[in-house]
Amino acid sequence: MLASARHPLRKAVFAIALACSTRLAGAAQQVPGSTVSPAANLAAEAVATRADAWLRAYEKAGDFAGVVLVAQADRVLFEKACGDADPQVRSPNRAETRFRVASLSKTFTAAAIEQLVAQGKMRFSDLLSRYIAGIPNGDAITIEQLLTRE
Repeated sequence: MLASARHPLRKAVFAIALACSTRLAGAAQQVPGSTVSPAANLAAEAVATRADAWLRAYEKAGDFAGVVLVAQADRVLFEKACGDADPQVRSPNRAETRFRVASLSKTFTAAAIEQLVAQGKMRFSDLLSRYIAGIPNGDAITIEQLLTRE
């Protein structure tokens, strides 16, 4: 189970990621004479204002402790540390705080693979050995099997 009574903060990690990729895109502005889509040119001040307001509700409710960073290419649009890194000793989170992400990266890996498949750059039926040499049974394991744990 992803979120539980013992770990209510886990749900906020997904909520923050979702907000950064969807809701904040509403703060986008088109650069005159540019062929870049509005979502590709985010105004840092607008993103920071919306992200801070959205995050404040989670912070106030005690539902989030962590660090949020929203960036576009090499430009940081918003960064904020909230709550304690270690509640027992009340040490605050900082931008440099390291977190154990456990299986969270699997979701992002699956999304990236879905995009590659949609672009025709990869197939679910491709064998693992096509991309990574030396994996035992790599000639018998498909990308789909990795994603579905078959």
